[in-house]
Amino acid sequence: MIDGFLIKKLVSIFIHLVPGVPILLLLSVLLRRWMPRFSFFFSVLCIFVLIAASTPVVSNYLVSRLENQHPVLQSVPTDTKAVMVLGFGHSYAPQRPINSILNPVALSRLTEAVRLWKTNPASTLIVSGTSQSFGEPSHAEMMEQMALELGVSPNRIVRFDNTYDTEDEIVSAVKLMAEEVADDERLVVVSSATHLPRAAMLLSQHSVVYSLAPAEFLVSDGVYHMPSAYALLSTDRAVHEWVGMLWYRARNFLKSQP
Repeated sequence: MIDGFLIKKLVSIFIHLVPGVPILLLLSVLLRRWMPRFSFFFSVLCIFVLIAASTPVVSNYLVSRLENQHPVLQSVPTDTKAVMVLGFGHSYAPQRPINSILNPVALSRLTEAVRLWKTNPASTLIVSGTSQSFGEPSHAEMMEQMALELGVSPNRIVRFDNTYDTEDEIVSAVKLMAEEVADDERLVVVSSATHLPRAAMLLSQHSVVYSLAPAEFLVSDGVYHMPSAYALLSTDRAVHEWVGMLWYRARNFLKSQP
């Protein structure tokens, strides 16, 4: 049986600037013998894309269009029943402290979620994410351990250990809200500021009261004309989000067709 999640991850390689563009650059070089003119122009295009994407003026423009869509929450609304933090991954190593196991993006999201949870400790903190390798603890478990270190009560944490992506996380949270809370109680979703617009598209498809809390902002104040690896990474993540939203719109459009 074909694993749809694995296929999606393999396809996503070409959505990311790295390694997607270098792979295309290599393919264009290999085609030089048979298509020299095409190979030359396509190689130049790939190099131009990488240089442009590494420039802060490009990365800041793409990132800010995502980050500025939702304001920072200073505290959760009074009707909040659950605060959910969307996962981002970890590198498991038992000898390391838990804050070094979590990916820095996941750690930033989690600390913001805990800060918001502390403004309403009667609410539930939801952490999510499956295991990244067979036999290792799930990402949700790693997030739970860090939340405990940050002072969250054990009986206020709910784990979703079998969620593979944002859609799985949101569907699981919406199902929990439908089963355990009243219709007018709120779900607060915490994620990277660049990721929240895509999460909002998924949440809007469900009948749940929600608020969005941005964390981990990427816009930098660096020299605008100086390419950098940080700017390339920021552009890469922004492009990934824009393509993801485009995919959701296309999928919803196809579903709506008779």
